[in-house]
Amino acid sequence: GSSCSVAKDFYMKLLRLDMPVIFDEDYHIQLTRAKNSTEEDLAIIFSYSGQSREIIDCMDILKKNTATTIALTRYTPSPVSKAADYCLYVASGEPVLKKENLASKVAMLNLVDMLYTIYIVSHYKGTFNKLLKTHLDKGDNYGII
Repeated sequence: GSSCSVAKDFYMKLLRLDMPVIFDEDYHIQLTRAKNSTEEDLAIIFSYSGQSREIIDCMDILKKNTATTIALTRYTPSPVSKAADYCLYVASGEPVLKKENLASKVAMLNLVDMLYTIYIVSHYKGTFNKLLKTHLDKGDNYGII
């Protein structure tokens, strides 16, 4: 769903910090990764509704494999919030069945930006040079006019 674009945004941010992260949009690949998870893995689940069948299936497998799970979801009881080890909530004022979940997406993006910023500030020495290294200089022209 629309939470996928938020997950991809977080993935791109963590790549800049050279963190060992994986992001897959395809449900079958997510399922395979969940089946190969171990207790050493951390899975961050993005689901505003907290009711997506595919996400719940993956979470069931992650829990069986004792991987730690963090859910970014709305502040309403749901199968995802109940299954997660930890939850990070966003406001739940937007209807789940609305086609364009703009407010929920912005809220989740804001939460991702806060997590990213907190990590950078708390690991400044290790992240500063990585951020500089991956920053596009004004002189860099990567085919953009």
